[in-house]
Amino acid sequence: MICKKIYLYIGILFFSGCVQQKEPLEIEVDRLQHTCVHRLTDVIVYDIFTPPVASRIYAYCNLAYFEAVRWNDSSSSSITKNLKGFSEMPKPLSGHQYNYSLAAVRA
Repeated sequence: MICKKIYLYIGILFFSGCVQQKEPLEIEVDRLQHTCVHRLTDVIVYDIFTPPVASRIYAYCNLAYFEAVRWNDSSSSSITKNLKGFSEMPKPLSGHQYNYSLAAVRA
């Protein structure tokens, strides 16, 4: 009988702690980019890339980061139209929700 009560209390405590978070998690975009670039630097140093290769990696990664996160701010426009050799960046599909900060980190 005591064992059943203990299991009941443990079950109640376990399931009462399982509450889904209602509000989206706020992400500091500037800090996020700083962390991404820092980790990218660690990879570049570890793999001993030459300066031209390293600068190309930084440029492409930061360009992809910007192009993904710029959709958080409707006043930002794409900078790839000013760059030689880049086609127009794809636009997010209407009616879908996106986490642009997550997309920027993945880029």
